[in-house]
Amino acid sequence: MQISRTALLGLLGAATSALALEIPEGTGTEILADLQTEAIKNLKKQESCGSRKHNSTCTLENATVRRDWRALSASEKTDYIDAVLCLMDKPSKADPSFAPGSRSRYDDFVAVHINQTLTIHGTGNFLTWHRYYVWAYEYALQNECGYNGTQPYWNWFDGSDFNNHPIFDGSDTSMSGDGEYIAHNGSLGGSNNIYLPSGEGGGCVQSGPFKDMVVTLGPVSPGMDGMKAQNGSGLDYNPRCLSRDLTKHAVDTWMTAENLWNLTQGDASSSISLFRTSSKVVLVTSSSASMLPATSLWAATLLTFSHPQLTPFSGCTTL
Repeated sequence: MQISRTALLGLLGAATSALALEIPEGTGTEILADLQTEAIKNLKKQESCGSRKHNSTCTLENATVRRDWRALSASEKTDYIDAVLCLMDKPSKADPSFAPGSRSRYDDFVAVHINQTLTIHGTGNFLTWHRYYVWAYEYALQNECGYNGTQPYWNWFDGSDFNNHPIFDGSDTSMSGDGEYIAHNGSLGGSNNIYLPSGEGGGCVQSGPFKDMVVTLGPVSPGMDGMKAQNGSGLDYNPRCLSRDLTKHAVDTWMTAENLWNLTQGDASSSISLFRTSSKVVLVTSSSASMLPATSLWAATLLTFSHPQLTPFSGCTTL
């Protein structure tokens, strides 16, 4: 399946005849902001000519916006964390024959992702499936746990030291800190063919709101040295602590301004085949490195850093 290069580059306001575009100067964050600005301009043009008037009550002006974790106030971060903890406290709705190890509504989302992993990665439906998945998770936070915000994302391009980043600093407004140090020989990502050097963690998370979290499902194909896979589907009950080993290797190596530009306006944007091949390494290694307790934080990140567009799944679209 091919994505029309004319439509894609037209959306981003680029010349359709360019096969390989010169990467502009600036950080990944600055390039991303420029791409999003151009995308919004072109979406406004499409809306004004009637091509997007599928819902008269929904416009670019009243669409809800997902924001970088850094942009949230302390109270907004706390509201999000409380909603995630709430979802972890609510009983599972999954059929026990499907996910016998699922104990909470949060586990239900983990179970769905485990179950469909082999058909939603490296495929043509990669982005669309995860867009819906993030929306469904956000919807559950809002409608089952009273969360009034939107799903935040993590800006991979800000160059921060992970242990001091607001997401990972172990404070009450973080997604908890690093794991206890356990000597190990790194981790493997992707299909066990991408090596990630060891960080300074590896064991149970020691600080922050999720330090007492009990992980019940998986692991299916653990990459960290010393971890054993659960037999079967990975959906049986397997309680253990939340472990984490923070390392910047994947972000510094693959989440670069050059790769961002290549995926959105360069050669990798010319077809879904090239796009998914190029993006799969970036996203798999980055998500493996972070191991966030809130599954959709990294999923929201990949959606934000892919082609900027709208997600028409609720009463109004979400940017």
